[in-house]
Amino acid sequence: MSARRPGPLRAMRHSVVDTGLMRPDPWPEVVFGGMGALLTLLIAAWLFGSFPGVGARGPVEVIQVAEPEIQPTTDVEKAVDSRKTDAENPTRVQSIPPKLQNVARALNSGQVLPQIEGWTDPGIGRDWLDSKVCSPITTRSRAERSSLVYYATSQEGLCQGMNRQLILAPMTPVIGPVASMIVSLVILTALAFGLFVAARFLRRVRLAYRRLYVSEHRADHLEDGG
Repeated sequence: MSARRPGPLRAMRHSVVDTGLMRPDPWPEVVFGGMGALLTLLIAAWLFGSFPGVGARGPVEVIQVAEPEIQPTTDVEKAVDSRKTDAENPTRVQSIPPKLQNVARALNSGQVLPQIEGWTDPGIGRDWLDSKVCSPITTRSRAERSSLVYYATSQEGLCQGMNRQLILAPMTPVIGPVASMIVSLVILTALAFGLFVAARFLRRVRLAYRRLYVSEHRADHLEDGG
């Protein structure tokens, strides 16, 4: 009586074994490494804000809009004013670029930002935006961080570069940008190390499997009753 032919599920299992464990070349490790690298890149892109959330519009506190200075009217007032330092005149130190006065007011009150041409133009006050609005080091509440996500996604060009990526990182609204960056790096390091260990384990398993079963589990031998 002839040997019973293996069923489709068993045949598929044998095919997977032949492809993944029986090959003498390192192709299975290459495929596994490539899939692991792609997975790591996708997770890294997500952790650093390449797939931003929506956020919720609300107030984002920035420095107060500078009010017009009252000019001294008497000689005494002029003499006192001339001796004041910048530290004693915070309005001068914290002055906002004229083109961004309305932007600061909108952020402070949680309103829709006005339309402005040329967000990337240095003359518009790019330094002020990067340091006072988009800086990841700025201490903000959770609600403000969520609002900043809304403004950064709805207004293209408001925040740029790494500042924008840290603002849009999914963990930033919860734990803050600095902690988010640290946790993301820890996650990516652990993932890369885990994939490296798994690839080495796969290699050892394949070598051991080939030494033990290279001739016993092949489908053609099973068909012959071997």
